[in-house]
Amino acid sequence: MQALINKSIALEVNSDAEAALELLDLMRFWTAQLKQARAMATEALIEWIDGNGDLEMGEKRWYVGTTKRVKLRDSFAAAEALLDATGGDLVEFCEALASEPFKQGHMRTVLGDAEHERLFSVDIVKDLKTGKPRREVKQTDKRFSAA
Repeated sequence: MQALINKSIALEVNSDAEAALELLDLMRFWTAQLKQARAMATEALIEWIDGNGDLEMGEKRWYVGTTKRVKLRDSFAAAEALLDATGGDLVEFCEALASEPFKQGHMRTVLGDAEHERLFSVDIVKDLKTGKPRREVKQTDKRFSAA
């Protein structure tokens, strides 16, 4: 982990690409290590709680529960049932939608750029401390990019 910190401090604008790639490799390595350590710690805590009961500290309580995921079985049937139940009230229908029910990329393809721009907004995420746009390292793969 110290190597990751040291390489982060040492990387400068005039550093070569190899140094930047080494830093990316270290980030991937430590991310995987942390993921593995978290899984091991979670298993240990589950065993401890199973053997000793819930863990409490102040107002917080840790307990073992099951992981649940709710998935919609049939979006068309759900929409139809909701429209029927609301008597076709589009406002009530929209109240039942999740925060982002539409795939913006698909909507752009179907509606075109102008209508997409009217319906969707793009907000630049800002750093909470500085108020400036938050910047991040992004990755693309030439195999999947349009030529």
